[in-house]
Amino acid sequence: FLAAYFVDDHGAGLIVSTGERALLGDIERVLRRHDGDEIRGLAAMCARGHGKSTVMKTAVMWAIVVLGYRYAAILTSGTLWEQFSRDLRGLVEGYGPVVRGPDGLPLLTTDWALAPSTGSQRLWNLEDFRLMVGARMARVSVRGMSGGGGSVRGLVDGAQRPDLLVVDDPMKDSEAANLDVTERTKAFVRAAYWPCGAPDARYLAFGTPFNDQDLISEMVGS
Repeated sequence: FLAAYFVDDHGAGLIVSTGERALLGDIERVLRRHDGDEIRGLAAMCARGHGKSTVMKTAVMWAIVVLGYRYAAILTSGTLWEQFSRDLRGLVEGYGPVVRGPDGLPLLTTDWALAPSTGSQRLWNLEDFRLMVGARMARVSVRGMSGGGGSVRGLVDGAQRPDLLVVDDPMKDSEAANLDVTERTKAFVRAAYWPCGAPDARYLAFGTPFNDQDLISEMVGS
């Protein structure tokens, strides 16, 4: 899926490393929701610039268009939420880093009949948009955290709860050395964010390790 539909920012094909292939295989096991498989989540940490955010965005789009997930929520730092919102919306609207066919149209759009829908909202540290996958509607919500706090308002829409929850680098570099911010971040994710998921929800957490106490290091260690 990644090789067929995604390119880098310069339009060149992506080269998937051995580590990324292993990570994608683990993500596939989590997201396919095999009967009897008790694994519901995955935590992964990588050094900066090693492609974890590309893997994350690929996983979100794959879950929605191929596996039929209805609602993906992504929680990240206040400095990354705008970039992720732009990238994910670009993949849907066809101006992002995607492979294009002979007619110049994005293959991701033409193969899966992707189209923006109505009902989008954009607020400070929050973007929520809906997309059509053929005749089926899906929803993506990107939330940014600041100082270890965030908002889950709107993540429950009537009976619809996220069936995919993602955390990607929820803290800024400048916050990593602050133990109070670290503890608030972990408390918010545990007590407010993860519980927003649907009963059959799956969970993915990606991050760069700052220290042994941060959220990603703790989740990988457990």
